Amino acid sequence: MTRRVPRRARPWVGALVAIGIWELVAVTNAAGPQFLASVPAVARVAGDSPGELLRALGGTLQVWAIALAISFVGAVVLGIVVASLPLLDQLGEWVVRSSRSVPALALIPVTILLFGLTTTMEAILVVAAAFWPIFVNTAYAVRRYRVEHREKARALQLRRWSFYRRIVVPASAPMIASGTRAAIGLSMAATIAVELVVGYGGLGGLVLTAEQAGNTPLIYAGVLLGGLAGWLVNRLFVAGQQRLLAWAYRPGVATPLRARAAR
Repeated sequence: MTRRVPRRARPWVGALVAIGIWELVAVTNAAGPQFLASVPAVARVAGDSPGELLRALGGTLQVWAIALAISFVGAVVLGIVVASLPLLDQLGEWVVRSSRSVPALALIPVTILLFGLTTTMEAILVVAAAFWPIFVNTAYAVRRYRVEHREKARALQLRRWSFYRRIVVPASAPMIASGTRAAIGLSMAATIAVELVVGYGGLGGLVLTAEQAGNTPLIYAGVLLGGLAGWLVNRLFVAGQQRLLAWAYRPGVATPLRARAAR
């Protein structure tokens, strides 16, 4: 059965099947109208209030993008510094292992106590959610290629700065991109979740207001819009990753230097 469906069409077929099951459950009132709105009802409310939904999405994307940018810069710089200094890497290993196991949302009470229900509190939590996947991947990749290409650097008499700039950091780019891709989804979910806790702004605030008003279709419209936005951002990132790091997807090529030699 799956062989008859083109590979690119399979995700869409899965989405249509999920929508069909959703509508079947809604029509039969198996979950109750107060818990599950029908597909036409959600489409109707989305068509009636596109401005409200888009404004909420814009607020969420603004906080998310700023927090992700801060996380990316901080995680990459700190990951390179820590992994390039073996002593610092060893001293920070326990801190990294213990801190990354704490979910960002578990810090909500602490950040509310320190910063109150503010945009700053929201941004800090989103930064915390996005930081660790990028940092861990960066540190692991830099550590790996620092050791793997150390002898080559000595043979080529490369200085430390040139070694990291020309070999280690470019070779680590695919793993940094993978960590960033994971951080995109985590930070998007954290942004909406924090907005639900704060109770205002973005898609989370919209969903909470709709829940308090008993507007079930609007709740699902906001949730679906957030999921669609996350999927679209992920697809755009993957397309950019494959274009900018095309050398990493060639068989037998592990670093940009090998890619140049293979041409």
